[in-house]
Amino acid sequence: MVMEVERKMGKIKRLLVAVVVAWSVLSGAVACHKTVDPGGVTPTLEEVDTDKNEWVHIIKDVDPLISTIWCAFIDTREVNFWHIYLSPVRDIEFEEVFDFSPVKITLPVDFPLDGTVVRFSADRAIRLTYGSKYWDASNTPKGVLSAIYEAHSRHFEITFNIGATLKGHYSGPLTIIE
Repeated sequence: MVMEVERKMGKIKRLLVAVVVAWSVLSGAVACHKTVDPGGVTPTLEEVDTDKNEWVHIIKDVDPLISTIWCAFIDTREVNFWHIYLSPVRDIEFEEVFDFSPVKITLPVDFPLDGTVVRFSADRAIRLTYGSKYWDASNTPKGVLSAIYEAHSRHFEITFNIGATLKGHYSGPLTIIE
């Protein structure tokens, strides 16, 4: 009888440990969607390497994930927003970009494409998404973004920095999806 009670107590302890571990994992996942602004530091575009077409995703306690940006697409089919996809894979079609974890940038259609630096807090419609994480005015108000588009040459340049988590730059052709 005593052995049976001890066995059941062992199972209960293992269950409690499993619940605590699951709670810790879920808490960490939820924390990823909270503010990423480290200690009030204001990110600047000068901190981004504009000599390279790449993004850098910094994950705490892990080496930075650095990916070359091979091409850019802009989906203009929505009335109020543009969706820019920065592809980590070369020579792909727009329909394929979703399979390769692009950085997605959502902008209002009236976003200035003249190099003006815009802080996320100044335009609540700006949103960067990478994987399941996103950054916008609600969780990264000090994030910054700048874009230039030259229609005659279809040359596009975009630079973004949300602080200690994601920053990047692309300069090159832009494929417009209408």
